[in-house]
Amino acid sequence: MLLIVVIAGILSALSPFLGLIFIFAAGGKYQELKSGSFLVMFLAVMILFRISGILDNLTMIDLIIGVGITGWFFFKILFRTSDYQRALLGISGLNFAYAILRQNLFKTHFIRQIDIAIAQYQEILIGNGETNNGQITLEILDQAKNIYVNYFPGLWCFTIIIAAYLGALLFSRKTSAKWEHKRTRMPFFLVYLLITALIFYVFVQTRQAGVNVLLMLAPLFLIQGISILFHYWGNFFTKSRFLLYLLIVAVMLNPYLLLLIILMGMFDIWFNFRKI
Repeated sequence: MLLIVVIAGILSALSPFLGLIFIFAAGGKYQELKSGSFLVMFLAVMILFRISGILDNLTMIDLIIGVGITGWFFFKILFRTSDYQRALLGISGLNFAYAILRQNLFKTHFIRQIDIAIAQYQEILIGNGETNNGQITLEILDQAKNIYVNYFPGLWCFTIIIAAYLGALLFSRKTSAKWEHKRTRMPFFLVYLLITALIFYVFVQTRQAGVNVLLMLAPLFLIQGISILFHYWGNFFTKSRFLLYLLIVAVMLNPYLLLLIILMGMFDIWFNFRKI
């Protein structure tokens, strides 16, 4: 178990997305029997990385909550209820609450870190004599900074939910607690959150909050949309792995196809396409 925790810590330091998938896929079996021990060991690894200077304070907190506690909370709900969907909803709420709290407490610190990185990059460009192209790059980076800072809660939730979803699929294949993925249907109360987010989006003063809620809901509707695809064509994809991988690549590269699947999952809450 120690080796799994250390690998999870290294992957998390590189990418919380990869670290969370690994914890679900490789560490899930330890979460059932020794969930507390696994979490404590992960916390110890994160603290060790902080003392070694590998992580700063904010990144350490991100990984502890977004990877360690998220994984522990997911499996706590799953092994208690045997409900993957409820576990996903649980960690969605947890991470949205954390992202909002982080936004309010550390936004200034976060902006300062990004500005320092951009300033260092600007010095490199000036030193290399790249003034024209460098200016365009800096403008793009500044726009990206504003998007990331303002919409961090939604982007954070989107990343964590998708990672948990992929990890849960991998874990389900290796355990007796199978996930009937094609039967997944999100609860109707998400519609009220969707309506609230759309109302927020209409008004300039609350548009940022509306977009963040929409970004949080998007992966949940995406999961439901994918479940509809597997309801109708699951057997076909099982027999043809090549077409399954082709579909995955197409979704990743085509934002319009991704949006179509999200909308299909969203409207399924009202119309229940599986009965058509």
